[in-house]
Amino acid sequence: YNEYLLRSGAVTPQPGFLVDCQGHVVGTHNGIHNFTIGQRRGLCGGLKHPVYVKQILPEQNTVIIAPRDQLYAKGVLIRDINWVSISGPSRPIKAHVKLRYRQKEVAALIIPTGERECFVRFFSPQWAVTPGQAAVFYDADTVLGGGWIHKALDKPGTGVDESDSNSTTN
Repeated sequence: YNEYLLRSGAVTPQPGFLVDCQGHVVGTHNGIHNFTIGQRRGLCGGLKHPVYVKQILPEQNTVIIAPRDQLYAKGVLIRDINWVSISGPSRPIKAHVKLRYRQKEVAALIIPTGERECFVRFFSPQWAVTPGQAAVFYDADTVLGGGWIHKALDKPGTGVDESDSNSTTN
């Protein structure tokens, strides 16, 4: 995949930094296109514990790494939702959400914030939630709708990650 991106000219490798959650530079990389959330291979060695890609910051050409237990999200912001079998809800609804093709659906509360946007608060934290991936909402075997993961949310309470000043609040 990475070789194809390079050959096709879709990406131009830009060296950048691997940074831990405390903001310390712990290594370098040859381009963010080489990484995905949850990845463990190909990260800097010599650390005392295994680390995984927690976040990719394209505008800074930086990859944030963290121990496995720091990759769990309590919720997610979903955008560009298409409601299939229901009208967009006007109040929170319980549903099951699938975040990956082979993942089992997980129980969650869908909290609408607009016609095509919602927060999803998981009943149990989910590992390595990845922006840009699809999220599909189910009621038993019925697809309610789906959209695109915009941001994993780590903070409890409103479902908003307080470190993101651009987020909408409930």
